[in-house]
Amino acid sequence: MAESHAELKELVRKYQEGIGPQTRDEYRTLIVQQYAELAVPVVLDAYDEATLQTHPVRMELLLNLAALLVELGDPRAVPTLINLAQIGTEPTFVNPLLGLIKSLERRGDAACIAALVEILKEFRFARPRIAVLVAEVLARMAERDPLQEIAAALPYLQSGFLAPAAPLEFGPLRRQLKAALKLTNLPLTASSPQMVENLPLPAEKETHE
Repeated sequence: MAESHAELKELVRKYQEGIGPQTRDEYRTLIVQQYAELAVPVVLDAYDEATLQTHPVRMELLLNLAALLVELGDPRAVPTLINLAQIGTEPTFVNPLLGLIKSLERRGDAACIAALVEILKEFRFARPRIAVLVAEVLARMAERDPLQEIAAALPYLQSGFLAPAAPLEFGPLRRQLKAALKLTNLPLTASSPQMVENLPLPAEKETHE
């Protein structure tokens, strides 16, 4: 086992640095096919180590490893790819997370649902485009297979105009998700901001004859 782990670490190193005799694509295929989910912690460790490199080298290594994490399609990569997406809005930083979201939808188990909810929670105010994409994914998943774990997304799908304001697209997506899960009248969490649909009605003026 130790020998196999050492071989995997060496493969990951050769992949991220582009060391021969094989191409980076060939190394990636070998890692994914031969090690699959066993490779995820090794790649995550390599990513953490790459963050300590100098800037030009560091970004190249990080992006190479992010591409490998997307190929592996494992929910454990979500925190790392969230951090990468937070570096900037350029596609270079965001595309790995978007690619992983597609993989999580296809896989669709409880761990993937939890990872998608975490992305939704992280980006619902700061990065609406990503948050709406994740909400759409969860709604589709609920319609195909109404796993009750998806209900964990509902507290993060409140929309409105009060700051901080989540995307207005959340309203219909929340209703779509609730309908797929056959849920009604779910209470808001204590931490949820007051939304437009829950504002109190204005008091009627008293009339004096």
